[in-house]
Amino acid sequence: MAYRYGQDRQQTMLFPQSIDQYVPDDHPVRAYDAFVDTLDFKQELAKSKKLKETIKAALAEFETRGTKTKNGKERMVNRTDPKSNMMKGVQGTHPSYAVHNVVDDKHGLIAHTDAVNDANDSNQLADQVKGAENNLDQPCNIACADAGYSDIDQIEQIETDDRKVIVPSPHQVSHKEPKAFNKREFTYDAENDRYICPEGYCLVFRRYQNKEKTKRNYRIEKPALCRTCVNFRKCTSSKQGRTIVRHIKEDLKEKIETRYSQQEGQEIYKRRKARVEHPFGYMKKNLGVGQFLLRGIQGAQAESSIVATCFNLTRMVSLLGGVRMFRTKLATV
Repeated sequence: MAYRYGQDRQQTMLFPQSIDQYVPDDHPVRAYDAFVDTLDFKQELAKSKKLKETIKAALAEFETRGTKTKNGKERMVNRTDPKSNMMKGVQGTHPSYAVHNVVDDKHGLIAHTDAVNDANDSNQLADQVKGAENNLDQPCNIACADAGYSDIDQIEQIETDDRKVIVPSPHQVSHKEPKAFNKREFTYDAENDRYICPEGYCLVFRRYQNKEKTKRNYRIEKPALCRTCVNFRKCTSSKQGRTIVRHIKEDLKEKIETRYSQQEGQEIYKRRKARVEHPFGYMKKNLGVGQFLLRGIQGAQAESSIVATCFNLTRMVSLLGGVRMFRTKLATV
């Protein structure tokens, strides 16, 4: 073993202050030192902190909404864009936002556009119609939408004497033959709050079917009437007899269904597809907007507004007879 001796008794340090003097330039440790110098520890710590926050947010969502969906599938949380939702499309299921456009019938211009993270259209009708009314600063006379928007609570919010709603129920657009002895073959007696079956027997109110008390359950007065009926097995196979569920807003549902089935309602509904689907086709085909570029619901809403504005400008140029007439009209404003 080698020993190192100091120069004299007054020397305070045996080795130099930096051991770097003892490491030659071609030593492998020099490469490690160069690599460490390139690292940005502040940036790495920031990334680590952000990752920790997104994981906490995902765990909180699992705790709030559960680890299973309504269909019993494993719930997925998108850490890249937590506000998005899994939605089905032509190319499969992806994290997405749904765009809703309200288009005026006369000119085909977009009166209101919105991007939401709700994959179900049924909760959107009232907000979209009211949004269009706010933008135009005038009431809507007739609100028309497809069967995906046929939520009776939403319809009730906008159905008034001055504002009519034309939305078909799912069974009206299913193109399937109704089953024998379906609910519509039973007559509701409002005065006595009961149903009369095709054979003349009465179904009376028994209980509410759900906790919200929005669905009323009607059952045959005497189960033996069904078991001895000539239509037993065709109408029902239950030993307890036939039951019918009536929504507390069934009158409004029947009113909307009747309006849709009338000639005027059919004519308006036929125009709906041409008016509403035209902007979507133009955005995807002509503008090439197949997906959002920004993350977050606010970014998606901003993009949908920009694209809707581009469509409206192009549409107004066509309505006014070309670019020259469009510029002339703008100059007079």
